[in-house]
Amino acid sequence: MRHGDPTARSSGHRAPRSARGDGHEPRDPGGPSRGGTRHEPPGPSGPARGGTRDPSDPARGGTRREAGARSGPARGGTRDRGAVTAELALALPAVVLVVAALLVTGSATVAQLRAVDAARTAARMASLGHTEQEVGDAAARLAGARVVVEVSHDGGWVDVTVRRDGPGSWFTGGPLAITARASVPDEP
Repeated sequence: MRHGDPTARSSGHRAPRSARGDGHEPRDPGGPSRGGTRHEPPGPSGPARGGTRDPSDPARGGTRREAGARSGPARGGTRDRGAVTAELALALPAVVLVVAALLVTGSATVAQLRAVDAARTAARMASLGHTEQEVGDAAARLAGARVVVEVSHDGGWVDVTVRRDGPGSWFTGGPLAITARASVPDEP
């Protein structure tokens, strides 16, 4: 018995090979040098003393096959690959749709923020007395070239509305309408 071996039994026997995991084969306490016999449990490849496994002989660890039986991977081996392909084919369009929706939503959010900045700047410029041409040019610089700017003066306030086409996709039905409004007090 080895000292410090946690798998060794107190009776002097070593643990079976499967429990020890060190590759040594189990022997009885006497061992072959003391007249003992060597014990080997039959494994998946057939009897311990009998040579190699014969796949056609059940007595030697094999199984008989009918004439014309297929040999190859065990049950489900090649079918699993087909199942994975089918699952991917079903899931891939949904993943593409989600990614496209995220991209369109992100670019629409950026376009909306740019339109809000353009409306604030245009309202501030209009309240300071700039012409509508200058106000429209400033809004176009911030929101994009295809922008429509409406300026109105009402009761001491300047209201500016900026409209433009946003990004779109086949599932949004065309470009999204982006609109931003800003109001500031009219400067004297």
